[in-house]
Amino acid sequence: MKTCSNCGKEGEFYVHRSKNRQDYEERMCKVCRRKVLAKYRRNNREKVLRITREYHDKKRFGAPRGEILKDRCEMCGSTRRLSIHHRDGNGRNTTNPNNSIENLQTLCNSCHCLLHARKTAKRYDKNLQRKVLELWDGRSLREIGRTLGLYHQTVKSIFKASKERGKM
Repeated sequence: MKTCSNCGKEGEFYVHRSKNRQDYEERMCKVCRRKVLAKYRRNNREKVLRITREYHDKKRFGAPRGEILKDRCEMCGSTRRLSIHHRDGNGRNTTNPNNSIENLQTLCNSCHCLLHARKTAKRYDKNLQRKVLELWDGRSLREIGRTLGLYHQTVKSIFKASKERGKM
C-alpha cells in the first residue's frame, strides 16, 4: 500500500513528478496537497495572479489583455474602467469566438453596458416597450428597471428607441 509522503496516511494519492528531476516522485493525499498548494499560492501571490490573468486573457482574447487594450475608450474617450468588447458579438461564450485585433474594441464600462443595452433593447418586443412607457410617470430609470427586472441602461435604451420612433 502507498503512503502519503507528508502525513504518512495510506491510500490512493496524487502523484507529483518534478519537471526538473525525472527520478523524483512525491505522493500526497488530497488534504496535504491542498495545504501545499495553498501555501505556494500565499507565498507566490503575484506570480500566480499574473499566470492566471495571462491564461484567461489568452483564452478570451487570443493575446494578453495589455496588448489589446488601448489607453482610452473608443466611444467617449474616458480613461477609467476600460474593458474589451467584441464588435461582432462573437466573444468567449460563443461557439466560434472571433479574437482578431480588428474585432476587439476598447470601451469604458459605461459605454460597454450602454452598447449591450441598446442591442438588448432592439430585441425587446413592443409589449415591454409599452410597459416601460406606462411606468414612466415620473419614476427613475432604476425604479422602472427594478419593477420590470431590467438593467437601467436597458430601460434608457428602450426610451431612446421609443423617442426615435416618435412614440413618446
